[in-house]
Amino acid sequence: MAMTTMEYPEIGEKLHIYEYSNGLKAFLIPMKGRLKKYAAFAVNYGSVNNTFIAPGDMEPVTVPDGTAHFLEHKLFEQKNGNVMDKFSALGSSPNAYTGFSQTAYLFSCTDRFRDNYRLLTGFVRNPYITEESVEKEKGIIAQEINMYADDPDWRGYFGFLNALYQNNPVRIDIAGTVESIGKISRDTLLKCYNTFYIPANMVIAAAGDIDPDKFFEWTGEALADWGRSPRGTAGGEMDLDGGITRIFPEEPKEIAAPLIEHSMSVSAPIFTMG
Repeated sequence: MAMTTMEYPEIGEKLHIYEYSNGLKAFLIPMKGRLKKYAAFAVNYGSVNNTFIAPGDMEPVTVPDGTAHFLEHKLFEQKNGNVMDKFSALGSSPNAYTGFSQTAYLFSCTDRFRDNYRLLTGFVRNPYITEESVEKEKGIIAQEINMYADDPDWRGYFGFLNALYQNNPVRIDIAGTVESIGKISRDTLLKCYNTFYIPANMVIAAAGDIDPDKFFEWTGEALADWGRSPRGTAGGEMDLDGGITRIFPEEPKEIAAPLIEHSMSVSAPIFTMG
């Protein structure tokens, strides 16, 4: 597929799009003269995707709450060191987040964009997960869960979702619970990685003073053979259209509760309504 371009004269911007043969789509907004450059590698997989049928499987799988967020944490730990340290050595600012329906890995930098971009595309597609590191991570994420439990805005937001929804997993904290993450294993994480982290279920986006031809060439060089390894199916190639079945519980029309309240040690009340 050749590069396609969408123009937005009202704001003086262009969006270049390229779709590779393995199903991955890449997007670039070239911003001539801008000092900073940004890139993100995102997967269509978030906290609500706990029940699914993977490509090549017949039966659904249900994983513990918080698995997508747990996997995000684990991808930063590689055999030869922590990826955060590698980004810092390249002078960039990395980050990642897990939402209800997506997980994204990103960085910003002023120079050495290609080195940082090579690091981003490399670690996301090459997980290094051991049973020992999984057990260690449970304690770290448990601390994060407890920290958010003390955040009144976070508690208010999920109280609101619990008032609206009776069954949909959007009502469950993105990080899960201390109990649910205790059930996560290396096999759980690899099952989810091999199911969702496939080219047709992911996108790459960048913005900044970046040459479009070079950007799409670098992306092709980094990810050209991805999707042709025997992952997710019994030794065959990846299904290029994703082929993932996401399963959600039935949700009644009625709200779960007209009001949910939490009492915390804060000086002023906050509320969310909908």
